[in-house]
Amino acid sequence: MSKPRKIMTRSALLVLTLQSFPLFSSEHVGALAKDSPQTEVKGKLNLSVSHQKLDEVLKKARDAGLTVKQESSQNRGNACGQAAISALQKTISEDYATQSANLEQAVVAYQKAVQKYNQEMKAYEQGLKDVQAAIDGNVEGAPAVAKGQSLNFLPGQNPNAHIASVKFSGAGDGALLKAKALIDGMVGLSKLTPAQVTTSPEFYDLNGTTSLFGLFLDPGQLVTIAYQNLKNITLNQTSVVELHSIFKNPSNHRIGLMVSRDPGNQFQFGVETNGRIFVNQPQMLQQSLQFLDGSGKVIAFSQNYNSVAQFQAGSLNYSSAKAEDGKFPPLSDGYNQHEAVSFNHNLVEGNYYPGGGVHKVSGMPVSGAKSTGDSWGVNPPETNETWTATSLNDYIYNGSEYDASFWDVPGNHKTWYAAVNLSPKAGQTKMSVT
Repeated sequence: MSKPRKIMTRSALLVLTLQSFPLFSSEHVGALAKDSPQTEVKGKLNLSVSHQKLDEVLKKARDAGLTVKQESSQNRGNACGQAAISALQKTISEDYATQSANLEQAVVAYQKAVQKYNQEMKAYEQGLKDVQAAIDGNVEGAPAVAKGQSLNFLPGQNPNAHIASVKFSGAGDGALLKAKALIDGMVGLSKLTPAQVTTSPEFYDLNGTTSLFGLFLDPGQLVTIAYQNLKNITLNQTSVVELHSIFKNPSNHRIGLMVSRDPGNQFQFGVETNGRIFVNQPQMLQQSLQFLDGSGKVIAFSQNYNSVAQFQAGSLNYSSAKAEDGKFPPLSDGYNQHEAVSFNHNLVEGNYYPGGGVHKVSGMPVSGAKSTGDSWGVNPPETNETWTATSLNDYIYNGSEYDASFWDVPGNHKTWYAAVNLSPKAGQTKMSVT
């Protein structure tokens, strides 16, 4: 009689390896098949988790204009037994459901944002049309161009700006000056001594203008002033972290400057006049501006959504020796002042303010102490277009629309009366005028 045979069995180990793709990937599940009592057979059972809902939401998102980034797949580990398989399948299904819900919320939010944007753009475009109609109708005080402003750079924005460096270049003795070495009318410029030269800006106040520092440039010299610690200045929606103001003396005589700590404020320049400003003293100075981002890269001017960087070259006075009694300048002063702004029209575009008195002319104004008409010379070096007032704008008494004491005041809405609108062309990295 034979001995009874002992049947050896092995319980099958059910192994599940899952890969979970964070977004939009099907999941395949692998498992070992059951053993027979006498043999061991290994294999995989492929299971899948439906992601139809997620696919539908994905298509909806893409149709709406959203760009959805698919991340790399993730391994969810191993599972043993049917219960573990079911648990992982449930986890993946819930993950798909969560992604679908989040994506649906994103689609709704995006559609609302698009709707709001379209409404605002419609109003913006209508506003530009209204501006263009005012320009075409020569409506006094209308903007010069029917375009938005891509530059936020105003006077008084940075009273505490830091002067990081002042660098002179070119042949000459140009240098920074100690406080009050220069005063009104550039008095002191002709008698500067080495003892009045300094190596860093010394700030002082003058007739209500605060935080000025003085310097001078010999003919042909340049000075680059680097401003840092800036706030609220943006160009093309990029924050301006550093600003370079570059002055060049294109004239044949020494020029004095009183420059503000705030790069957006006005500066003063000229030759010594012994208190009689601009009397038979032709003067010119070139200024260039560069705006830098946080990486130290110069921000190029561009046009975005029909917006451009717009500058106003203003306070272009044209005055006569003839004035009412008691008004400045007195009749005996022989006073004549005819200011202009010039630039390269291949790099910068000039535009007229409707109702204003500043127009494009053929060259720099040429006039004597008591000129009776307009005459024009040549454009300054490195320029080919000049704008200036073509009639007196000092007093109503002399035929001006307004007294200069009214329009030539910071913050007055009629500063356009003696100004020209300037816009650097796309791709330019600096704004330069003389």
